[in-house]
Amino acid sequence: MKKKGSKVISTLLIVLMVSLSLFGCSKSTDDKGTDKESNSDSGSSNKSVTVTAMIMQSRYTEGLQKMIQKLKDEENINVEAQIVPDDQYDNLMTLKLATGEAPDIIDYNVPQLFGIVDAEKNLADLSDEEWVSRLKSKENVEFNDKIYAFPFQELSGFQAIIYNVDVFEENGIDVPKTWDDVLAACETLKSKGVTPFFSPKDLWVPQIWMAAGYSKALGKDAYTFADELLTNKTKFTDHPELAQVIDTYIDLFNKGYVNEDYLSASLDKGLEMIANGKAAMLYGSNQVASMIVEAFPDVNINMVNPMMPFQDEDIVSAAAYSIGLTINKNAKEMETAKKILNLFSTPEYENLYFETKPGFPAFEGVDGGELNSFMVDIQRDYIEQGKTVPEMNQLLTAIQPLYNSTLWVYYLDAPGKGMTGAELLEKFQGDVEKLMKEKQAPGF
Repeated sequence: MKKKGSKVISTLLIVLMVSLSLFGCSKSTDDKGTDKESNSDSGSSNKSVTVTAMIMQSRYTEGLQKMIQKLKDEENINVEAQIVPDDQYDNLMTLKLATGEAPDIIDYNVPQLFGIVDAEKNLADLSDEEWVSRLKSKENVEFNDKIYAFPFQELSGFQAIIYNVDVFEENGIDVPKTWDDVLAACETLKSKGVTPFFSPKDLWVPQIWMAAGYSKALGKDAYTFADELLTNKTKFTDHPELAQVIDTYIDLFNKGYVNEDYLSASLDKGLEMIANGKAAMLYGSNQVASMIVEAFPDVNINMVNPMMPFQDEDIVSAAAYSIGLTINKNAKEMETAKKILNLFSTPEYENLYFETKPGFPAFEGVDGGELNSFMVDIQRDYIEQGKTVPEMNQLLTAIQPLYNSTLWVYYLDAPGKGMTGAELLEKFQGDVEKLMKEKQAPGF
């Protein structure tokens, strides 16, 4: 009996040990599988990740939307983008950064961004990212010898008069080569019931006339002027040619050559009016022209850069800045945001950006697309000939905070308030000196 009981106990013990052994093996195998799955989720495309961003409305282009969709389809990365009207963007961006509510990715022009945001305090240092080595130029995205932004373009393009070719031809108007030609064209158009120039309430559009004009008026001295202005060695009011730039702009309003609702009309309305021939011209950039073509593919537009009374050199104002993306220094999805920029730098993504908006890519190996027909003349006659000067905004990034809050508002208000160019610049010079003293800038 005793011996038999021992055999039963031994048998039970063996069964128990085998069971425990099998259980242990099973648990070990399951744990490894779980760990593997967990690692896979955190490091691969199996796990959906959402990255937040804020983007200016005018820059949420078809190409960028395709890039964002490609991220979702192939990388399982969702970009939750807040699309902000351009005229509200600066205030919202600075507010969100100040309150710690900024998204992971922020859209802005660079290097202009570095004049309005403390890069070292608010933006992630991207100097060691893989894509940096493939940049054609680092100048636009560099601040204090570090990279704080991702550029789409090497340069954005240029500024000139955008005009509806068919409207000109239908009314027997030759392409203007001088300011007198422009005024003559305006008079003809006005007599035919066509609005000669469209100007919107969107502050960033009317200011292009001045930003380009100042640089064309100063010519090769634009760099010296910018350096001296920012060190209090010269003032806006010391240069009557700059006041003349504003006066030519105001003259169009005084002569009735601009839409009467310029204080309330949107840029979208203007693009449509140019496309349907109700308006003939708009002073803008090739980006604005691209917006017209994207919205109205059949429109026949071109760009022209006539000699103005305030300039001596036959040059065009080039926008040597780039639309760029930066990463919030406190981004919740820092690594994924960096991954997005690295992917965006590849031809597979960048080519999408330029598909419907041809331009000048920031990265080697990217197809910038065939230039739109409206860019060909100025590209050939000015850009390729080196007859360019940077637009003034780019040279004065230190006073960037004043643009949206004072200067561009002055431009919009000046025609209706009977202000002259000299009066406007005297008012703005006071703003400049106040800001630079607050910054404790050298010379102020």
